[in-house]
Amino acid sequence: MAIDLNESAKKLKEGVKKFFSLKNLTTSLLGTLLVIGVSYLSGITGALVQQKALANQLIFTAYLLVVIVLFVLAIVAPALMKATYSKDWPSFVYVIILEVLWLSIFIAVLYFTLPTPKASPFDIMPQ
Repeated sequence: MAIDLNESAKKLKEGVKKFFSLKNLTTSLLGTLLVIGVSYLSGITGALVQQKALANQLIFTAYLLVVIVLFVLAIVAPALMKATYSKDWPSFVYVIILEVLWLSIFIAVLYFTLPTPKASPFDIMPQ
């Protein structure tokens, strides 16, 4: 029983083409931008919530739960919508994987392009 390498190569090529389709790439980029937006807005609103409701544990817990739900929706919603509308459920997994790749690219770009801080905040603290 011989394995046809040409046929295997064609299947691999079709799988890679489906994985890196333009719809999967743009949907995953949208999800990644949503995650970046939610993290940016949660940082801004988190500072406001800490100033106003630091003593009220219930408000801060509710805020934390809302932020967690928004993060989950930002990650899962674009992939779920694409998979639902196209009825192509493997694309759900493809989009989630591509979101992780996009996020790692953005984090790498930020890490290598931002200047390094001159001093650590721990150097300023009294001992």
